[in-house]
Amino acid sequence: MSVLYIWPGQWGLPSIEPGSLAAVLYLSRTIPGQFTVSHCTNPDLSPSGTLPFLRTHDGEAWCSHIEMNLGDLVNYMLFSLPENWNTLIHPTLAYALPVPQRYYVPGRIRNLRRPRLESVGLWNETPAETKKLLPKRTSEHKDKIAQTFQRDKVLQTARDCLDIYQRLLGEKQYIFSSQMTTVDIILAAHVLVILKPPFTGQIIVRSTFGSMQGYSMRSLLPSLPKKSQDDGEILNWGWFGLAVGSVALYLATMGSPLRVVVQVE
Repeated sequence: MSVLYIWPGQWGLPSIEPGSLAAVLYLSRTIPGQFTVSHCTNPDLSPSGTLPFLRTHDGEAWCSHIEMNLGDLVNYMLFSLPENWNTLIHPTLAYALPVPQRYYVPGRIRNLRRPRLESVGLWNETPAETKKLLPKRTSEHKDKIAQTFQRDKVLQTARDCLDIYQRLLGEKQYIFSSQMTTVDIILAAHVLVILKPPFTGQIIVRSTFGSMQGYSMRSLLPSLPKKSQDDGEILNWGWFGLAVGSVALYLATMGSPLRVVVQVE
């Protein structure tokens, strides 16, 4: 079901803003019972930067598809591969945090991703207890086989997922319309987090995502504030990684603040 985001109401009106009120009245006459209303005070959530705006069920389904498929790939690159975690992600997060948080928050963020990655076969660490029980050569051989299997699985998942969005995009500037939508932003954010960090373990080759790089840069980067060169790449990625972790933890524990909707009779 579609969700109409409007300015809050008062005095018995669904909204005190004329445009929002007109949208409610119009949709109530044209598609009664086929949409819900969510009161919103943040116009930045809208693709156009203004309220009201209508989010269709299809858009939410595509966003969920991106977060489930590319989200696993992003978390695999950031948190599962030991070479990426040890040499880039953990130092980046720790650098951005004060003492004593830098000693335990990065590990906590990583552990939040572990159950999901284990459930889809993308967690890359063999338990220490298992390694002790196996001869060294056997353990190394099993690790190598597991890493090869994971690499093939990640690459195939990436290709299958991106092929869908490449076909949807076609020759258009954005996926569903001439204007950027939430789907474009979510997709671009996931692709750029895979392409931009200087990963040591570049399991997902850039050629797999290369065709989407121009689209992602066009969709997301022009909206980001400029940073001076002196800020340093480590600090930039530290705050970005911390933000991603914080948002994911909040959504996982509290749920989206926009999920509370009022059914229009």
